[in-house]
Amino acid sequence: MCEGGAVKDLPYSHQESVQVEMAPEALYDLVSDVARTGEWSPVCASCWWDDDAEAGQVGAWFTGRNETASRTWETRSQVVAADRGREFAWTVGGNLVRWGFRLAPAGSGTTLTETWEFRPEGLAHFQERFGEDAPAQIADRAHQALDGIPRTLTRIKEIAEGPATTHATATTRVLSNTDFAAPVEDRWFEDYVPGSVYEFGRVAVSEQDIVAFARRYDPQAIHNDPGWATTGPFRGLIASGVHTMALCMRLYVDHYISRVASLASPGLDEVRWPRPVRPGDKLHLRVTILEARLSVSKPDRGLVHTFVEGLDQHDQVVLSFTAMNFFARRRTD
Repeated sequence: MCEGGAVKDLPYSHQESVQVEMAPEALYDLVSDVARTGEWSPVCASCWWDDDAEAGQVGAWFTGRNETASRTWETRSQVVAADRGREFAWTVGGNLVRWGFRLAPAGSGTTLTETWEFRPEGLAHFQERFGEDAPAQIADRAHQALDGIPRTLTRIKEIAEGPATTHATATTRVLSNTDFAAPVEDRWFEDYVPGSVYEFGRVAVSEQDIVAFARRYDPQAIHNDPGWATTGPFRGLIASGVHTMALCMRLYVDHYISRVASLASPGLDEVRWPRPVRPGDKLHLRVTILEARLSVSKPDRGLVHTFVEGLDQHDQVVLSFTAMNFFARRRTD
């Protein structure tokens, strides 16, 4: 639906809707999490709240980092509507432009409507700022909205209706011939024996995963722009090293770290990414226990040094680091 006046036959406001199989409250929680905007917006690569304590409330401010082929810029926005399950909206640059989502129950799901409106203050601002070029600048913003809204709605629907997040152990497993004698639910310092080697996996990496992670946490073109990446230094899209670390850390925590004895880690040493991770790769983990020694000052625990390697489907190392973890000793009383 288009409403309002137009510049070169383009609207000053626009809205489109999509049916999503998710309850209104749950869908509201998704679209109002502005930190996730980079997962669905074709222009806004990332957003962050000014004050996390006010996140999602009317009056709260957030900053957005926007990227197109020709420029990168930041915008300041303020929440103007926050009615859970019904509407979430914000204005940009004071009151120049208003964006929002409206939600209405529809059968077993929700009708999600995204709205965009160039406010009178925004039109006046563009006229004052750009003069004779104002119509072209306004038309550019309208084109972005008309192109971006359907793409945004499609991506939100995919995320909302995609496979539910499951615990990694449901799809990953021990790959080595041997595993710990004790399960993670009853694993203690004494079970981490130096010289032991274990392998766990596998986890697949998709282009969608790589781009979504990068847009939110590491917005570099080699990670979040498949088109540009084909001409970049790696001749194709590659995962952020932080993403690779996160995937391998999940395997490490799910299969290696004790659920009952872990006392945190003082750090990681010598983190390396010898090869890039690309869409379609399947990663697994190899851990080698280097050392396990009791604490002198705290005899109820010990420190374990582990050499950790992330490998792809060709057994090529894509990540390595040395981890240090404190584990409590098994009680004998």
